[in-house]
Amino acid sequence: MNMYPYYRRALLIIAAFVMLAGAPGGAIAAEMDPGPAIQWEQQVKGIAATPTIDREGTLYVASHVDWKEGWLTALEPDGTIRFETPTGPAFSRPEVDEERGLLYVSAERLTAIRSEDGSAAWQFELPGSKFSAKPALHQGVIYAADNHSGSLYAIHPDGSLLWEERLTDSKGWFSPATFDSEGTAYLVHAREVAGDFEDDPQAYMVTEGGITEYRKQMSTLYAVTSDRKIKWQLELEGLGALEEPVLISPWGDLVLGRDALYVVDKGGKLKWTSSAFYDGNSGVPAIYDGQIYMPIGNRLHVFGPDGEMSMESHVGGIAEGLTRDSIGNVYLWGRGNAILALNPDGSEKWRHVASGVPAASIVGTDSGIMYSAYYSDRGQSKIIAFTDPYAKILPAPQPPQRPLEIVVTLDGVPMHLAKAPLLSQGYVFVPIRELFTRLGAAVSFDAKKKIIIARKGDTTMMYRLSDAYATINGNQVRMEAGYRTWNSQVYMPLRFVSEVFGYKVVYDASLYVVKITTW
Repeated sequence: MNMYPYYRRALLIIAAFVMLAGAPGGAIAAEMDPGPAIQWEQQVKGIAATPTIDREGTLYVASHVDWKEGWLTALEPDGTIRFETPTGPAFSRPEVDEERGLLYVSAERLTAIRSEDGSAAWQFELPGSKFSAKPALHQGVIYAADNHSGSLYAIHPDGSLLWEERLTDSKGWFSPATFDSEGTAYLVHAREVAGDFEDDPQAYMVTEGGITEYRKQMSTLYAVTSDRKIKWQLELEGLGALEEPVLISPWGDLVLGRDALYVVDKGGKLKWTSSAFYDGNSGVPAIYDGQIYMPIGNRLHVFGPDGEMSMESHVGGIAEGLTRDSIGNVYLWGRGNAILALNPDGSEKWRHVASGVPAASIVGTDSGIMYSAYYSDRGQSKIIAFTDPYAKILPAPQPPQRPLEIVVTLDGVPMHLAKAPLLSQGYVFVPIRELFTRLGAAVSFDAKKKIIIARKGDTTMMYRLSDAYATINGNQVRMEAGYRTWNSQVYMPLRFVSEVFGYKVVYDASLYVVKITTW
């Protein structure tokens, strides 16, 4: 048994082919609905990961063969191939940066690929690095974890390194990072440990080189603050490597799982875990309408926030993640290598038997079209697009992130701003209090007189809203751009204020990046 999720996936695929070869034909029960409407199927090279879909409906699919080579394939909404770019072995979904027209792919090194034509914009690589998990894009900065060094890296949109933070000395497998509204990152590091686990139900026996021992999976959930400090870490026994990021629930808890389901509060305390456990499980949790859907073993479980199970449905062996529609129908891969549609009560609605083995989660879209992938043997996968005529799909909720088009760095470190910068007439604006505070200035605002006063060292700036001039140490200085208001917040021009207090400002309009540096 190997802990790495993609090795485990390969074993599941092999086992499923064996089962498929000896299984009877997929008859549809008379009382079931007729089944899905297949929109199209398209063949791609290798074992495909779950598709990523952009706002225009373009699909991006990473794939690999034999852990040696891989590709990123872009599919138009009608299934035609836009490009197919070699990347090296790509096991996880790409991250889409629609503002910059880039795709970030982990294939041992991190590569930025132009979404228009598949050409490489830049590569980030370190000696011996193993970037395999899906990169994460937060406030314009790319975050990637290296399985070899145990470090989390923050990477500038131009491909340069902003910072590195060592999280662990143990080799293992990182999950993608996810972020809360305060900029705290949550990610999981999984590893395999040997020990006296003979009576442990979560352990398994491994024989290598004539030596037999018991092993089990151990994972550490890290919370890393925006200033790169480990806020807390929590050991989770039996949790294997995660291919998808930790979910942040609407009620604030962290939801994660694979072999079992774990719910952790934002303070790092384990609140509850499912009693069901299945080693080698490939299910992925999802949250809809305040309920947690988790495939474990051959059953789909639905839990409330407190861990009480509200539904259990026997659907056979399950691979990857699911999606759900607005009336409670669930779509997932189940027994017999079939896409299953379940009614809200868990009973089977219809099934569609694929001519291969599930390789990816089922992804829903607002348009009602669902996508997935199955491995069709001989080094090929097929991407499938289908609909349920009676369904409207709700995409799984994403971790909360504030929309931001502009990235601001101070001496190379990203500013994690509570309010997104504004871009107006070529000028970048930031809320006054946050801007002055980040630059080390004390600020006061007289709302009645509409006067801003900021001080830092020997420099004092006074500005009355709507004036064309600011007063700097008693001297009037013309402002080319005045203030702005947005959602009752007052915004000031970033370049003007930064230069008043002695900083150098460079704005890269092509990357939407503002670099503030100390002279």
